[in-house]
Amino acid sequence: MTTPDKSPPNSISETMETTETNQQPTSTPASTDPLPVNPPTTEEPPKLDTSTSTVTPPSLESAQRFAKKQQFRGGKANYWSVSLPQMGTMGVGIQLYFEILLSLSICFLIMGLLNTPNLMFNYFNTGALLELDTNIWSKLSFANLGFNGEILQTKDCIGYELNYPDLNTSSPSFVPGDIDCTASTQSFLNGASISVSTISTVTTACECLSCLTFILALLYIQRKVKKLKEQVDLENADPEDFAVFVRNVPEDVTAEELMKHFSSLYDLSKPTKTVPIGLTALGLGVRRATFYFFLWLIFISPIITYILDSSGMDNATSGGAGAGSAFLIGLIVFGWIVHKGDKVVMRPTPPEEFDTWCKEKRDFEKKEMEKSELLAKKKGKGRDAKIAPGGSDTPPVTSATATDVDFGVDVSKRPDPQPVKNVVNSMNPMYLDSWVAEVTLVHPNGVVIENYKKSQVKMKKYEKLDVKMKKSLDKLKPEQKEKAKAKLEKFSAKAKKAEEHLTKSVDPSCKGKAIGAFIVFNCEDSQKRCVEEFEYSQHGYYRMFQPMHMRLPRADKKFGVPLRVDVATTPSLVYWENLHVSDGERRARVAITSFITFILLVVSFALIYAGKIAGEVAKGMQPDMATCTGVLPVIASGSMDFPAWLNLTHVKESDATCGDGKFWVGYSPPYDYEAGLPQFEVTNDVGGKESLARTEFDANTYGLCDSPCVDPKGVDDVVCGSLSCHWEEVRASKGLAEPPAACKTYKESDVAGCFCLNMLINTVATDGLFAAYDILKKPELEGDVCGEFIDNYMKAQSLGIMSIAAVVIINVVLKATLTGLVNFEHHANGASYSNALTFKMTLSQFLNTAMIALLVNAKLSDDHKKDLGLDSVLGELGLLDGEHSDFTRRWYIAVGSALTLTMVIQLIVPHIGPFVKGFIVRPLKVFMGKKKADTQQELNDLLVLDRFEIETRYSVLLNYLLVCSLYAGGMPILFVLASINFGFSFLMDKLALLRYNKKPLKYDAQLAGIVSGILPFAIILHIFTAAYQYSAPILIEDAEGEVQQVFDGMPDLSIEGAGKYAGGTLLQTTYVSAFVNDMAGDFIVEMRGAHALLDDFLPRVVRSNVLPIAFIGCLFIVFLILDKIFGKALRIFVSDYLSRLIPSLSYQFPDFEIPQPDFTDLYSAELSSEQKRVLRLYKKLPDEDIKTGFYLSEDEKKVYCKWVVGTSDNAERLDGGRKRTWEVMRMKNTHNYELSENPEYAACVEFLVKNDVFVKNEGRNVIDEGRLKKLEEERLGGGEKKVEESEAPAPTVVKLGVESGEKDEVKMEGGGGAEEAKKEETPTEEKKEEEEVKKEEEEEKPKEEEKPGEETPEGDKKEEEVKEDKKPVEAPMEEEDKEDEKPVEPPKEEVKEEEKPVEPPKE
Repeated sequence: MTTPDKSPPNSISETMETTETNQQPTSTPASTDPLPVNPPTTEEPPKLDTSTSTVTPPSLESAQRFAKKQQFRGGKANYWSVSLPQMGTMGVGIQLYFEILLSLSICFLIMGLLNTPNLMFNYFNTGALLELDTNIWSKLSFANLGFNGEILQTKDCIGYELNYPDLNTSSPSFVPGDIDCTASTQSFLNGASISVSTISTVTTACECLSCLTFILALLYIQRKVKKLKEQVDLENADPEDFAVFVRNVPEDVTAEELMKHFSSLYDLSKPTKTVPIGLTALGLGVRRATFYFFLWLIFISPIITYILDSSGMDNATSGGAGAGSAFLIGLIVFGWIVHKGDKVVMRPTPPEEFDTWCKEKRDFEKKEMEKSELLAKKKGKGRDAKIAPGGSDTPPVTSATATDVDFGVDVSKRPDPQPVKNVVNSMNPMYLDSWVAEVTLVHPNGVVIENYKKSQVKMKKYEKLDVKMKKSLDKLKPEQKEKAKAKLEKFSAKAKKAEEHLTKSVDPSCKGKAIGAFIVFNCEDSQKRCVEEFEYSQHGYYRMFQPMHMRLPRADKKFGVPLRVDVATTPSLVYWENLHVSDGERRARVAITSFITFILLVVSFALIYAGKIAGEVAKGMQPDMATCTGVLPVIASGSMDFPAWLNLTHVKESDATCGDGKFWVGYSPPYDYEAGLPQFEVTNDVGGKESLARTEFDANTYGLCDSPCVDPKGVDDVVCGSLSCHWEEVRASKGLAEPPAACKTYKESDVAGCFCLNMLINTVATDGLFAAYDILKKPELEGDVCGEFIDNYMKAQSLGIMSIAAVVIINVVLKATLTGLVNFEHHANGASYSNALTFKMTLSQFLNTAMIALLVNAKLSDDHKKDLGLDSVLGELGLLDGEHSDFTRRWYIAVGSALTLTMVIQLIVPHIGPFVKGFIVRPLKVFMGKKKADTQQELNDLLVLDRFEIETRYSVLLNYLLVCSLYAGGMPILFVLASINFGFSFLMDKLALLRYNKKPLKYDAQLAGIVSGILPFAIILHIFTAAYQYSAPILIEDAEGEVQQVFDGMPDLSIEGAGKYAGGTLLQTTYVSAFVNDMAGDFIVEMRGAHALLDDFLPRVVRSNVLPIAFIGCLFIVFLILDKIFGKALRIFVSDYLSRLIPSLSYQFPDFEIPQPDFTDLYSAELSSEQKRVLRLYKKLPDEDIKTGFYLSEDEKKVYCKWVVGTSDNAERLDGGRKRTWEVMRMKNTHNYELSENPEYAACVEFLVKNDVFVKNEGRNVIDEGRLKKLEEERLGGGEKKVEESEAPAPTVVKLGVESGEKDEVKMEGGGGAEEAKKEETPTEEKKEEEEVKKEEEEEKPKEEEKPGEETPEGDKKEEEVKEDKKPVEAPMEEEDKEDEKPVEPPKEEVKEEEKPVEPPKE
């Protein structure tokens, strides 16, 4: 499904790459010589015939031609040469999608390059080096910064050998430590070291630059979306530019009532009455009072409350005073606005608005010139103004001598709106001299239309079975034929039953009811004014305050009927089957789908949570690395300064001494467990060293666990304690000092686990994982000790991989499920459908990918739960009770690396399906199924590709954007992955669009607008999450203002004692002044104890490596709020100051928006940017535009359009006539809101007409046929002579209208006939034009589109015979450049002969 669109700026003709169905004139006439317009793409319900007649086989060539027409340029577009504007001919939304991908890829590439120092600091450190599950992703994150004191061994520290005088440092096996355990420096490239203060400064600076780059990318993308949308709107005329959808109308309303009402409201020939935002004084007062109430309540009331609190007033009173002041302000605003009454304004006409703009433009440019002159004088340049382009002889242009050209004012563009003077489009004289061109009433036929579309699916199935049975009848035996006929009769009965069920759903009462109407204005300005004034009519509350003159007057309604007006979507994307659904019903459906989506997310959460619990259970059977490296060696050696070479060993010869189920595992050598282990070395309270016998700890709470005989399965496990645990228990009795580390407990079986863990690490490093598994699993090696350990390890790793895969799989399932859910919501048009699908898929995928993993692993302290009042709820659900209370080192290793791996997988997964389906599955399916296809429709469906949909692609883009923005602060590698993802998506989606997808329907800029709207949220998310990550304890740990790293469990590892980490010292003066430092400190002291969350949050924010990032985030939020409130004024103010640094950013006076040509007027438009480019280079319009009838005006400032042979079935009969605006729209797509002229619903309309619940407008067909026949008579009677004004046909049904300077008869041909003025053509010029038409026809032989299910070899042969009669000759492209050949255009507007056109290079 797609959204409406306006064609982007390229050659206009490229937007007409639709099927021949949409290129034909309006409707099927009632005469014997039909002129089919938009013939139905679906047929009437098939009548199953049980006869044994021969079935015509489907044509493969026809199906291939049909499939090629569905692709962009027939699937042969050059991948590398096709530009974004050229792809944008399929819709501005397509171009914007690729523009956004490219912009984001470049943005994140720059951010990745800026964070290169951070990546290097992370990678060359050793914080995660000794962790068991460390991988490349954790090494590139904050997990690897610094060093992990819990698992660091003394031997790894620089200078550890100084503590061991007897150590043989000359031994080849001696490896000196390379880690600075004082935490003053960190490792860097090639063994170099860098101070942590430098790292802190550089990382913060890189992050700040990344945030600024992100903000600039946002501004660029928003500007790009807005600019391209305005450019497309200016250069292309589409039905939705003139139309609105009116709802809340009376059931018995007529088209004439609505036409008169809206025509009088938006009459552009005189000033019209209007009120601000379409509300009465009462409604405006309520809205403004509500706005100022909340504005005061949010920004001013807290200040008042704080002042009153400081004066000693209690909290309740001060809070009430703050809220009361806000209410008082709102009341004052409301009373003032109501007192002033309705603010009625007379809005000037468009010409008057243009005159006002010209005056303001002149004044603005004059002031700018005066500023420049004054600045030039101050700089002493010796001149008052710039020299004009003419050279030194040309007098300088000054503010006094400047003309309109110098001011950028073109008075020739002054609009001249006119009412309807030609009604060929509607064939209804009531629209003459009206400002409304068409009114299409919408009837409550949605249920019937929906049922009809469903029935067609069944009918096609029955038709397929019918054809298949007929094909096999000749091969059957007599008794089998009878059974086959019986089946055919059964199928026929089912088809008849389905048709009867459809007929029963028809409600005859719907024929006279109206539930809405599409109003098509004649002028674009009328539509814009209507949309502006009815902006708040979508809400029932505001409709109560709708001014009386805007309401539909009714005799039975004293105060009229308040109307609801919405912007109309493109006609081809109106979902007629859903227009009957009320807002209440649609909201109920949305609520149901939202609830189902929530259930799906809960299931996803439960699956991921179950995998986490299972993984934790498996990991819980493994020992902690800190126990293996920092606790067990101390217990065995009796000293904190144990030898670095200690390793657990398994002595199989001694297993027999341990008994059944136990194995001998210990530190041998160097210790002799039979002779006894060394005594414990402790420190007394005066700082001296003492030795304590191991027997001193036998009566303690925890076991000593220094026996080498252990049970790996832990059948009778004993809880053991570290040296600090035993030290603390005998401290008072022995007069000892405080233990140097916290108490740490472990299980006796962990001794065997540590041995297996060490074996696993060493073996994996040398022989790989599979070799390590064999060694630890086989009983003859170490399987008796480590068999269960390796099983648990592999289980934990498998569960981790499965949890990552689960996220990807669930995202795929959500994609398929949400599509069905959004269909259930019954959206009225493609725009709302696409928006809803994109939003739901983005939200669900983001929650499933990023937030669920965060919540499952997060831990909120009991105090914080109580402060939030959620302790009981969270306790019962077991939520926020994970392993990580912050962005700790373990979080990056366990959660962050898994998340990064998920994003790596997401690089490829979204593109695998389309790629495999387009390049492998579909060719195989076509190869195997083309001979089995029974009908032409079945063969067409087999060859037609899937449609390119950007809704799902936008959801993938936004999910990747939000996830990377959320976590990239602490994992800078995500910047690089995001850049690769967006770039790779750009290349793969372009390939999909050009090769293995058919063209999308027209997408507008709404989805791109959603992306630009979500980008500020992504920036805020990134900035403040990065600030929180930069303040996490992994980098710095605050202890009453002093930032330090305490080595838990490993006291006094370094030579100088506990090392202090200077990288995040509180408010270093290198960042902020002493005044700010003192102020922040006083604020923290004052707020301390106010709330547990504030106690944690405030000290983190004011740190020197965090404050700059948070400051940028606060400024960005303030700017967004001010921009929302002040808007244009703020942007002018900011650009005025920025222009002093960057002149290109100076405020530019907005251009006057030139409206589109009137809907029923002759087409006349400004040149598009692509047309200007080609005209500048080759002195002519693009070839594609010339072939489809576009030509230049005499002054080459306007572009017109005419009928050309080959562009539609009627073009040959109307050749040379100038097209009107609505006829140019018809070349691209459905041009009006008549249900009967929408090809998707044409067959359904016939069904509705048959059942007398729909009235089909046939008036236009009679007029069209009479007009065309008269033209043919003139051609046959006078050779190739054009219809003169005096020779126009007499009126046949209605008077079509009169325009100034032209006769009635001429206007009867106005719908696209020969209505060129006589002065514009001469017989000689006419002959040249006819010759050029023939050459254009020879250049590109028109191919007629075969209807599905009607292609036969005989039919193809007949078509070829017809084409042979026409004798088209393929002319070389070079012949177009000859001087004697001119483009297809009126002679007075042709390119001059001396300006020989140059052939543009082929793409």
